[in-house]
Parts: sequence; C-alpha cells; structure tokens
Amino acid sequence: MGGGPVPPGTLHGSNMDVVNKQLDLGPEPMRKPFMEHLCMFYHEKGMPLTTMPTIGKNNLDLWKLYMAVKERGGCQQVRLSPCHCCQ
Repeated sequence: MGGGPVPPGTLHGSNMDVVNKQLDLGPEPMRKPFMEHLCMFYHEKGMPLTTMPTIGKNNLDLWKLYMAVKERGGCQQVRLSPCHCCQ
C-alpha cells in the first residue's frame, strides 16, 4: 500500500510543498525532524501529505498542534477533557 518506509531524513515528492510551508511557519529546531517523522507515517499508511491542512481558511501549524496536545498530556487526555468553549 505505502510502498515501504521512507528512509529517515527523507522528504520527497508531493510532500515537499506542504513540508516547506510547515517549515516556514516557525524556527523551532525540532520542526524538521517532526515533519520527517510525520511524512514517514503518512507514507507508510499510503496517504501522502499533499495539501496544507487548514481550519476554515487558515493554515494549521502541525508542529504547534502537536506541541499543544503533548503539553496537555497527549491525545487521550485532550479528547477526554472538556473543551474550554463548552464550559
């Protein structure tokens, strides 16, 4: 399905436009390794990351989203906690 894993450090093909846009969103040193890992994950699942994710018409910074979720205890903790907008 995904054609095998992408070697670490490899950013390629259709992912490059999205990756470059994501890298341009901030200077964090771990942003590029994060994007490499994310691209590997998408490649292994056979789902290339070909378009910039958005909410409404605003670009979604995947690194900031990842860090925000991590700081709040991970996906399950975020999913189980009530959102601030519902309180």
